[in-house]
Amino acid sequence: MKQIATGISFVIPMYNSARYIERCLGSFRSDPRVEVIVVDDGSSDNSCQIVEDFIRSSNVNIRLIKNPHGGTSRTRQTGIRQAKFNYISFVDSDDTVIFDNMIKLFEAVVKHQVPLGIGRDALVLLNGARVSSRRRGNGVKDLSKNHRLLAENILMFHGKVFAKDLIRKCYTTDHSVHEDYQTMPMVFAAAGRWYNSNLRVYRTFQQPDSMIMTFLHVSNADALVKTVAAAVELSKTAQNMGLFQKYQPEFEAILILPFVELTANTHLSPKLHQKRKLYQIIVSILTIIVPNWRANRYYRRLFWGFEWNHRIYNLFFHFFVSRLEPIDDSLPNLIEKYKKLLK
Repeated sequence: MKQIATGISFVIPMYNSARYIERCLGSFRSDPRVEVIVVDDGSSDNSCQIVEDFIRSSNVNIRLIKNPHGGTSRTRQTGIRQAKFNYISFVDSDDTVIFDNMIKLFEAVVKHQVPLGIGRDALVLLNGARVSSRRRGNGVKDLSKNHRLLAENILMFHGKVFAKDLIRKCYTTDHSVHEDYQTMPMVFAAAGRWYNSNLRVYRTFQQPDSMIMTFLHVSNADALVKTVAAAVELSKTAQNMGLFQKYQPEFEAILILPFVELTANTHLSPKLHQKRKLYQIIVSILTIIVPNWRANRYYRRLFWGFEWNHRIYNLFFHFFVSRLEPIDDSLPNLIEKYKKLLK
């Protein structure tokens, strides 16, 4: 079998990204160890033309792959299959990398012979303000010595370097919402060891029309349905891989996370009414998926390990929502009740 060359392939899923893709590509520099793979997901705007023009004028090793529309996960997975190097990093088409620091993270991963590297993220808000993720210390982390690391790490794809074999094994979902939440716990558990860096390696640009902004501003039942589907799939996948049994308290803590976020965004949405009833249904569904979630050892402190406003979410959920009594009903019936409240 031909040995894969040591280098890093940056995979950029692109869908109607004409406004942002040139800025994203402009954050890369030429390096023989680097390739950039832009995978178009059936864009209907001139995104592909912009990429093709950029390739002609750039000395960066960039490839454009055109796919029919299939969603973000299938687009990333195409990039993984097409990558010629043995390390992968994902970049959203409306974000940028901090190239020199990302290369330093890649070099640290290779030096320490670990399958995963994690850097810091800088969030650029709509008003131009910047918020950086917290420092987690430089050096190798070992999950076998501290299981809590699994419950406290950042469950997002960006700002990381993955061994190709690791991400190919763990990234199996075809969902385009909560796909990182479904995949990253398996990545951390399967990796066992990873390198943490305090370097800022990635810039996330908040966009008013991004999927995460529109999805989490809860105005329909789609958010609940997709949250439930993601949690159920994560639980099943972890069990099938034998990871749930080994890290049960940690995985249960992770399963709580999207329900806390869903509740907080319900609270923040001005379009929703009868919020107390909506909260009660969310708590009831969580109780079906994780029956003893209130007794989870990480529950009270779980979200202190996450970034930005998650601490506010945790306090809101813990002191108000979690005290509601769950409704004794089936999962499909609870979802239908939720839908009716939104009409």
